[in-house]
Amino acid sequence: MIVDENGSKDLLRPEVSEVMERTSEQLCALKVSLDRYARQWMGQAFLDDWMDWPRGNTCAYDGHTFLWLILPFMNWERDEPEDYYRAYVNPRHVLGASIKGWPEDIPEGKVAGRIAGYATHFGSRDNACYIRYPTLGLYWAHEGKHRVAFMRAHDQSVIAAWVRDASYPQSERIVVIAPTDERDEWVALLDGRYLQVLRRPRVTVQILNAYGVKTVRWKEVTGLPDEQRVRQTIYARRLHRAPNSMAEWDRTLDLEDVRQQQQKEAASVDRTIHELAPLRFVWRRYFAAVAACLAAGLVLSAIQVDWVRQIGWMLLGGASGLTMGLTLLRLRGPRYVALDSIRQ
Repeated sequence: MIVDENGSKDLLRPEVSEVMERTSEQLCALKVSLDRYARQWMGQAFLDDWMDWPRGNTCAYDGHTFLWLILPFMNWERDEPEDYYRAYVNPRHVLGASIKGWPEDIPEGKVAGRIAGYATHFGSRDNACYIRYPTLGLYWAHEGKHRVAFMRAHDQSVIAAWVRDASYPQSERIVVIAPTDERDEWVALLDGRYLQVLRRPRVTVQILNAYGVKTVRWKEVTGLPDEQRVRQTIYARRLHRAPNSMAEWDRTLDLEDVRQQQQKEAASVDRTIHELAPLRFVWRRYFAAVAACLAAGLVLSAIQVDWVRQIGWMLLGGASGLTMGLTLLRLRGPRYVALDSIRQ
């Protein structure tokens, strides 16, 4: 499986289901096809849009960036970094990147030597360094990106590479939540608490379903906060757009924050200005103004002159509004224990 002390070799094979293996192979084939767009004027613009890269790019995107766009919680696990080991890898399971050229750019006379070197020579980690996700059955190329498309084009099944294993959350920890309203975003939920928006939902759902992740509706998951409140928070934090960095927290919503906010709002109460203890309402001045408007309004409305009568009616209306305002005007705030105890 891995190169041993005697130098014997065997292909490092995926330890996943057939469905997951086939899905990973198709994803890697899609990456090779997308890389070709980077060699075209309109194709690069299309690729930049698909990758949702705000600054744009001038070449194919590397496998890590591609996978991070598609998979939620890709860098979530913070295991101790494992040592690199030498292994023989099938290029059909590797996300490469054809940045500076294509297999057909290699002169015919150099093809055989290039194949032999890529298939047998490990060199240093600067030659071929691949990050492996064992539970997903795929790799992304940190170094040795171009040889992936080259070996695929020449129907080769082995690349000699330095490999490091990385972890991805187990499928039972993740659930995909389809939107109640089709205009809303699909999201992925980890451990019943952490939420990320799926920016490429159709591709992502196919991969995660093959991985064993279930797709449900919001109401089918117990213990979640109000869906509309969560989606309002998503839009307020712009989590449905490209984040500022590739840090997982920059694209993650902690539902515990939403729950705490809901609890604070549930603890809020409405009060009138009479109930703002320990503050007291200075009522004499207020009701003096109300009485003055009422008295003046009654006097002026009795005078048989139209414009004077209109002023009187306005003053009567103002007096009524000021009187009712004390009841209708309500202020919302926290339910402070100190204030409640003072009121009692």
